[in-house]
Parts: sequence; C-alpha cells; structure tokens
Amino acid sequence: QGDQPLMPGDPVLDFYWEALQWLALAEQFGPHALFDIRLVPPHGARSARYGPQAVLCIRNVIPAPHLAPRYAAAQATVLFSGTLSPPQFYQDLLGLPPDTPWVDVPAPFDAAQLQVRVAGQISTRYADREQSLAPIADLVAQQFARQPGNYLCFFSSFDYLQRAADALQSRHPQLPLWLQTAAMDEASRAAFLDRFQAGGAGIGMAVLGGAFSEGVDLPGARLIGAFVATLGLPQVNPVNEAMQCAMDDV
Repeated sequence: QGDQPLMPGDPVLDFYWEALQWLALAEQFGPHALFDIRLVPPHGARSARYGPQAVLCIRNVIPAPHLAPRYAAAQATVLFSGTLSPPQFYQDLLGLPPDTPWVDVPAPFDAAQLQVRVAGQISTRYADREQSLAPIADLVAQQFARQPGNYLCFFSSFDYLQRAADALQSRHPQLPLWLQTAAMDEASRAAFLDRFQAGGAGIGMAVLGGAFSEGVDLPGARLIGAFVATLGLPQVNPVNEAMQCAMDDV
C-alpha cells in the first residue's frame, strides 16, 4: 500500500518470485518435460472466497538435456547406484556420452545373510486393506517375539501406515513403535533413525519411496529385519500415465 516496500513473506512478493521461477522453467520446456494443470480444493477462509486454485506444473521427466552439457564441461564423472541397469536405458535417460564405460560390481553380501519370507495368505490389495490390518499386526508381533530386535515396517501410504500402527497398538500394545510422519524435518528424521540402537528392540514404521526406504545405513544389530506390506506401485492417474508414456519413448 502506498510507498511501503514489499517484505519477505508478503504474498504478492512470494507470488512474484514463484512466477519468475516458473517462467524460467517454461523457457526450457521441451519433449523431455510434461505440463499439467490440477485444481486444489480451497483451504481456509481466505482461499474459500476464491474457490479451487489452479496449480500449473512442469515435470522434468528426462534429465538428459540438462545433464549432458554438465558432463561435457567436466573432466570426468563417476555415477554409481545399485539400480543403474540396464545400462543403455540410463545412458539415454541421463544424457551420458555413447562411449561411457560401465562396471558391474558383484554385491559384497553373502546370500546366506538374507532370509526372505512371503506371507502369501495376506492380501494387500486396496479393497482388502481393512481385512489385512489384523493379520499384518499379528505377523509382525510373531516375528518380533521369535527374534527381538530392531525392524523397519514399510507401507505404501501414510494412511495405511497409521491404520496398521493402530492395529499393532491395539492387538500388541507391548511392542515399541515409532512412526514416520508426512511433515518430518531433518531433525525429526534424525531422531527417527536414532531410535535404531544396537541392543535395542522396536519397530519403525515408514512409507515406501520415502526418506527411509533407501540410502539409510543401520549396520549390525541396529536393524535386523524389515517387513514390506505392499509393492509400493505408483498410483494410476493421468500424470503417472503420461510419465510412463514419456519414459517408454526414451
């Protein structure tokens, strides 16, 4: 108003910077990206005055056009992951030069260190989720009683995770539980992992594809097992279908 300067946190200034960032992305839009618009229901009294809000989104599906110039400017680049296979797909996806060498290193783990058990009698299909809660809770409790220690238990969504946690607390209240939440900051994530101490015993519950589903190092007795309740497949929706079509063309 008047000659008053815009301050950080001002909604007009925030919108201005977000618009500049979006325009910078829009200038680079091409076959490697997707554009979609979605409507977000109003939240709060202020937004209710204007009805649903339109959200414009540019999704970078294929990073090759952005990464290739970086590789060209570097003297050397080393990429490593447990999932860079097949090589040709990731070479095209990441924009790697045609003469990129690949090294496939055998896993350092002994197969005898891993035991896999499949509970084929429990259906985790969406329509069967409610009926799956009690059997999952009992299975987790039975394994914990058989071999006490620290476990991770993964679910496909925070809703499924919370419902399973409620079932565990109701049917087996003696089990120590700690849960991943949707709004965890860095300190909260560190506190979650700190619960996994050698000699401890409890169950950390987390979502597949989240902060604790990969890249977490809990050596030795800090983690002795994991439960995976669902496959963690992407949702079937127009955006994911469009992304699948774009990836098929790589």
